[in-house]
Amino acid sequence: MTTYKALKGKKVKFFTSDPPAAVAEGQVWYNSGDKEYKASVIVEAWAAGGNINTNRSSMGGTKQGTENAALVFGGHTNPAMMTQTESYNGTSWTEVNDLPTGKQLSGGAGTTAAALAFGGSKPPPPPLEHNTTEEWDGTNWTAGGNMNEAKYMHNSNAGTATAALAFGGPGGNNTEEYNGSSWSEQNNMSAGKSDMCGFGTQTAAVGHGGTSPNFAHAESEEYDGTSWSTTNSMNQVNRRQGGGGSQTAGLAFGGLIASANVTNKAEYYNGTSWSVAPTLGTGRYYVGNSGATQGACMLVAGLTTGSATSYTVASEEFTQAATLKTITDS
Repeated sequence: MTTYKALKGKKVKFFTSDPPAAVAEGQVWYNSGDKEYKASVIVEAWAAGGNINTNRSSMGGTKQGTENAALVFGGHTNPAMMTQTESYNGTSWTEVNDLPTGKQLSGGAGTTAAALAFGGSKPPPPPLEHNTTEEWDGTNWTAGGNMNEAKYMHNSNAGTATAALAFGGPGGNNTEEYNGSSWSEQNNMSAGKSDMCGFGTQTAAVGHGGTSPNFAHAESEEYDGTSWSTTNSMNQVNRRQGGGGSQTAGLAFGGLIASANVTNKAEYYNGTSWSVAPTLGTGRYYVGNSGATQGACMLVAGLTTGSATSYTVASEEFTQAATLKTITDS
């Protein structure tokens, strides 16, 4: 909406000075002082954030955080399972108190002030999967209620520290809800998938992508607090992604689109269908990520090639912001 042609059919307001961009979002007006037609448009982009202190992949993260308030924990740096927890303030990462046990591919929920780490995998000897839950109070980790099924799920989770949702995992389609003290089993997904991603809340979540034993997926499912239903598929098959936002305004980013084909692509979800979003600066997978809303997501670390040791310490932040544009005749 930055050309005169865009004015056709629009109601144009008259102002003596420009209103704030956020207030005027979606409006077109004539500034009688500048003698110019103007509009407020949304600018969407990824930008570099602060580097994490320890490179790693496969860490858990606070799905209800923001691009400038995130927590990541655990993960993998060959060959070790990690206990380290780091907190982000929008500029830099700070090491805080560790998890009691090293784990990778754990689920995560909540915020920097109240978070959960649940499930995950651990080194031999068997069993190789956790059913434990740790609760973060902004300072320390303490034990929470155990999951009914031990599994690792990485990003296939959603919700808060007192209302979390976990779903999928290797060979499984089961769903569990956490109420702040215990987990309860809920209705299953339509298909068992691992390497999925999810976002939203305990009563309004989206699960997308992933793999089953024979192939990668582009399918998506929505959870309404009781049951899952199939929705429109993503534009490309994907697994090991990051994601954030809500059931009606979500964002999926990065991942693997083939056995070792890393992507920097991102997609929006509007509650019905998927569409192209701005690309990441660097393609990666097995990331830590945060984002309660579509316009305030971030990802950190992960792997940048098909190699299991292609770690990065870099983070990226996604924002959507209104800005003022002068309408031209071109």
